[in-house]
Formats: sequence, C-alpha cells, structure tokens
Amino acid sequence: MPCLEEYEEYEEAMENMRIASSEYNAAERKVENALDTAALTCVGGIIGGIAVGGPWGGAAGATACFAALAAADNAAADLEVAQDKYEQASQEVGEKFGSYVGCIQMCRIPPE
Repeated sequence: MPCLEEYEEYEEAMENMRIASSEYNAAERKVENALDTAALTCVGGIIGGIAVGGPWGGAAGATACFAALAAADNAAADLEVAQDKYEQASQEVGEKFGSYVGCIQMCRIPPE
C-alpha cells in the first residue's frame, strides 16, 4: 500500500496529540482545584484563624494561605508545560498529515 509509512506516522502523531490533550485537561482541572482550595484556605483560614485564635490564629491561616497559593502556582506551571506539549503535538500532526497528503498526491500524478 503506497503511503502506508506516512499514514502510520500521522496516526502515531494523532495518538500523541490525544495523550497531550488528556494531560492538558488534567492539568487544567488541577489548576482549577488548586485555585478553589486557595480561595477557601485564604478566606476561611485567615478569618477563621483570627476568630478562633486571635492574631496567632490569623498568622496560621495566612501561612496555610501562602502554601495553597504556592500549590496553585505550581499547578499553573504544570499547565504551561502541558500546553507547550499539546502545541508541539498539534504541530507534528499538521506536519505528518501534510506529508501523508503530499505522498497521496505524488502517487496520483502520473510520471511525465
């Protein structure tokens, strides 16, 4: 079968893009969860800490808030990496598809 190798390379690139897409979606959910946690921790931790433990309780709540914000920042960095990986995979799909289509066109053009 002509162009089989090109087609298989295209299929492999598509699978890599599906994997990258799943990783991106997981990273996106991780960021959303980290931001939700940070919001709850910061508001609840600081206000609740002050209400229960006075200034020391508020300081403990602030410490927990900073830790939650750091986790959200790390999740955002992971999302950037996943986005770059997805963009690279998408570009590879385009290149492999172009090679496959080019091969098919070459097979259809009769030699001169």
